[in-house]
Amino acid sequence: MDAAKNTGYKISKMNRKISECIKALSIDSISEERKAVLDPLVNYIKSKVEANQNIRLNFICTHNSRRSHLSQIWAQTMAYHFDIGNVYCYSGGTESTAMFPKVAETLNDQGFQIQKLSETENPVYAVKYAQNEPAVICFSKEYNNEFNPENEFAAIMTCENADRGCPSVFGAEARFPIQYDDPKVSDDTPEQTQIYSDRSLQIATEMFYVFSFVKSKMEIITIGKEQFSEIAEIYKQGIETGNATFETIVPTWEDWDKSKLKHSRLAAVIDNIVVGWAALSAVSDRCVYGGVAEVSIYIGNDYKGKGIGKMLMARLISESEKNGIWTLQSGMFPENEATIALHTNLGFRIIGHREKIGKLGDSWRDTVMMERRSKTTGIN
Repeated sequence: MDAAKNTGYKISKMNRKISECIKALSIDSISEERKAVLDPLVNYIKSKVEANQNIRLNFICTHNSRRSHLSQIWAQTMAYHFDIGNVYCYSGGTESTAMFPKVAETLNDQGFQIQKLSETENPVYAVKYAQNEPAVICFSKEYNNEFNPENEFAAIMTCENADRGCPSVFGAEARFPIQYDDPKVSDDTPEQTQIYSDRSLQIATEMFYVFSFVKSKMEIITIGKEQFSEIAEIYKQGIETGNATFETIVPTWEDWDKSKLKHSRLAAVIDNIVVGWAALSAVSDRCVYGGVAEVSIYIGNDYKGKGIGKMLMARLISESEKNGIWTLQSGMFPENEATIALHTNLGFRIIGHREKIGKLGDSWRDTVMMERRSKTTGIN
């Protein structure tokens, strides 16, 4: 998913270069393992939003000089981007030094307005992401400095040393170890600028992921004709990848309706927008295969990598079993690694490979065959 389509969010009021930076982010770069690290923070923030409570986030690393400041600033920026109010981001360390100057330089290059408010050994910076919003105030300090909240905050441990060396964060109501590699390793090397930029953008991407989930409420509905224009658009996106299907033309509603079983037609909807769909097709008209069906599942380009496919597939499995389906099968191109991983995570196994089974355009393509046998349906 890239950030290009976020209608209703505050891109227009944000500093232009930051907006462009956010549009270029892709959460597809975040692994499933890393999402599992980030998701507890998502749930914490969502619980605060639903309870209409203030959200105080204190990002902590050893010296409060690099990663914690980048995290504080990008978290505050993404809260604004997604129009999530009552978010207050802080940073601190287990000891204080100074915000490293390359951090300010990196943020300035990515569109933030940086004002140095003091010329001390531990200077104070004002960092602005939007013209009409208050600046984020940054300087190195211990996490329990009076500038930071005393209690009712979440401690986000951004480095391993701080997480290990600070087993108790006094006043924190929750603690999340979300660690980043230290860009300090590149100091005084030709790679320094690139390393700091990469680390900042990694943090930006992960904060985008976190806050993008906070207000979005997904529901899974039954597909009807009224959803088909959106279903067709997502299908078209899949066709255009060249790795989703042998089909080259989006079917009409009538053809799609005839090709799919009448049950287990599911659409994932976020904010009244269809973002993915799944449905089943019969594999044979013989009675003996009446409980065997083939899976179709597609996720919109702007919503990939958010766990939507996993939720859709889980519901599809449940609905299929309710309707007497005992075996689900899927055929996919081996290049479609994300779909293979999705099926594997939901209990499918690879049962074979078909070599040069069909042509897509001028190219012969292989397919991977996967299958899931129900443990509750068709067992007697």
